[in-house]
Amino acid sequence: MEQHGGSGSPLEVSGEFRAPVSLPGLDLSAALCGLRGKWSRLAGVLRDFKKEFNNAVPELEALLQSGAFQALGGRLHTLKGIAGMLSAHRLRDATASVEAELQAGRVPPPSWPEFAAAMGELLDGIEAMDRPGAEDATGA
Repeated sequence: MEQHGGSGSPLEVSGEFRAPVSLPGLDLSAALCGLRGKWSRLAGVLRDFKKEFNNAVPELEALLQSGAFQALGGRLHTLKGIAGMLSAHRLRDATASVEAELQAGRVPPPSWPEFAAAMGELLDGIEAMDRPGAEDATGA
């Protein structure tokens, strides 16, 4: 295993896969620190996140439109926690804003567009990490 540490961001090289320098929507350094610098573990967690939440925005929007606020609030709360654990700070903050706005009775929540954009950014970043040359493309 080769470590690149310079500014406190350990990157693991395992076989032919190398951690990207950055990943849109994610504080990559913090996320890696939480997994002891194991890129392969983080990549797996991110792929699982994408499988679980790939259609989250339209699904949550449907709950919003149907007035299923309790189900929506529960799903948002779960997503906020996962985003925090992943160091997806923009998504965590946007989800927290939507959650607070809904609790205050602000329907539709004014921060919904930011939430959708933050989710899209992270999902696009996860998808990009599997493209050939991703370690170069996501770092530029």
